[in-house]
Amino acid sequence: MPPELLAAIKLLAAHPDRAVVLKGLQDEAPGLRHEIFQAGHDVGYGKGKGELEASKGRVTELEGKVTKAEADLIEARKANPDVNKIHSDYQGQIADLNTKHTAALTEATGRVKTKEQTRAKAELRSKLEKLGVRPAMAEVEAERYANRLVADDAGELSVLQPGLTIPFAASGNKAPLDLLADAIREKVSADMIISTADGGSGERGDGGANLTGQAKLVADIKVKAEAERKARDTAASSIGSEGVPSALSHLAVRSS
Repeated sequence: MPPELLAAIKLLAAHPDRAVVLKGLQDEAPGLRHEIFQAGHDVGYGKGKGELEASKGRVTELEGKVTKAEADLIEARKANPDVNKIHSDYQGQIADLNTKHTAALTEATGRVKTKEQTRAKAELRSKLEKLGVRPAMAEVEAERYANRLVADDAGELSVLQPGLTIPFAASGNKAPLDLLADAIREKVSADMIISTADGGSGERGDGGANLTGQAKLVADIKVKAEAERKARDTAASSIGSEGVPSALSHLAVRSS
């Protein structure tokens, strides 16, 4: 490099105001400034391009590994066909457990319903006795009208009106069971009601004169009710959706 050129370059490099130097080069020697800029750009671009190509190479390598892994999986499935069977077996076991769970829930729900119906039937019998119905007759009538006592899955009791579709609603100070007991009491024959009059001896109201006839009538009714119960138990093998044995509805006293 000629000494005078080197001296000029050093003079420019040492100038305290770099902006003035760059402006002078742009105005007086734009071609020179452009070549310097392009040289710097080419160096930077070359570096970035190299990094981009390296990244593309790594992506290609990873894609190759994924493709190989997928191919290996396909081959593994071909070599181990039992995998599908194991999956199928597990699905079968899950379905079986779900079936057992549903059956257990149905059984538990049935027990809840039956327990509530049994309790309600005993309460109905007690209410009939308090209304003056002879105990034996109260037992028979409670059994006869048991199909009016329907419990839902949660054990909530409904007392159905004649026709077995519409439940009684509480009226005044009387609950649905009280209303059913009143309706049954009205249909019980007079000789099955214990009189409140003082008869002097025996059961009040008849002095015990009709006891034998009453006892026979109750016994006959109990025999008939027991026969109906056995027939119902034989026909009904499970608790129906209404909370009572599915074959029970045909025994309903629909005209009462």
